[in-house]
Amino acid sequence: MLCLFGVAFFSSSEAAIISVSKIRIRNLAEKENPKAKAVQRLLLQHDRFFGTILMLENFLIIIATSLFTVMATEFLKGQGQSSEWGLLAASLSMTVLIVLFGEITPKTFAAQNAENYALMVAPLLEGIVWLATPLVTMFTTITNLFVRLGNRRFRANQPAITPYVTEDEIRMLVDAGQKEGVFEQEETDMIHSVIELGDTTAREIMVPRMDITALSVDASFAEVIDTAISQGHSRIPVYQNSSDNIIGVLYVKDLLEFLRTGERPYRIPTELIHPAFYVPESKRIDELLKEMRRAKTHLAVVIDEYGGTAGLVSI
Repeated sequence: MLCLFGVAFFSSSEAAIISVSKIRIRNLAEKENPKAKAVQRLLLQHDRFFGTILMLENFLIIIATSLFTVMATEFLKGQGQSSEWGLLAASLSMTVLIVLFGEITPKTFAAQNAENYALMVAPLLEGIVWLATPLVTMFTTITNLFVRLGNRRFRANQPAITPYVTEDEIRMLVDAGQKEGVFEQEETDMIHSVIELGDTTAREIMVPRMDITALSVDASFAEVIDTAISQGHSRIPVYQNSSDNIIGVLYVKDLLEFLRTGERPYRIPTELIHPAFYVPESKRIDELLKEMRRAKTHLAVVIDEYGGTAGLVSI
């Protein structure tokens, strides 16, 4: 019975630690909750923790099965029965007991009460993991040796620490929050858009070339003033020969400052045209935003595969 209780304890502890909300535990740990900090430490050393659970749980199952087999065999011998029946009865009985009371029941209970159960057992588990470290280290070293022989890149491709929450989990939480009235539809769409930012390219969000308001480098000064007033844009692309060849950007604020001088040239003064910032259509938006921030520009010219203007991205 003690062995079965031990199996139930370790299997339920494993289920609780796996099921507990990592974000909730982190919040509790930040409030100086010592038990939450213990859970965090177990999660950070998950290889050692799960190695300890697996080793001790299997050890107890072997002990329990062996003892029960001996007892059943001796009992049946005393009744004049064959020892083979003892082995069969012991195997069937222990299988039922371990599956029902050592695995399914305790794991289900622990998963349904993950936070409270994890906080309760974490300090004790830390001590057990510490005591079992030498044996677990030995078994882990041997296991890793065989794993490397089978696939040398196996461990190199595994993350050292699993993330607290994945993108899919965030999506599910946001959708659940919307259904429960926590988020409005607009807020949900905005959060989804932020998550998808890393998968979105410049081509998907750009203003197409046909919709761009631009000025020819040879445009008259009067035309420049009219375009600035009618369009209301703070930055106007400047092209040479055709809109497929944008060579720079005119800042309206620079134009206003120039007007204060009283000069009225026939064409756009070249000193008012800033160099254009070019990006390919395939540029991811998260990378584009970083590059535009570094370049201190608010407008990027999107170039197609042939080097022509595909569109504009502005922030």
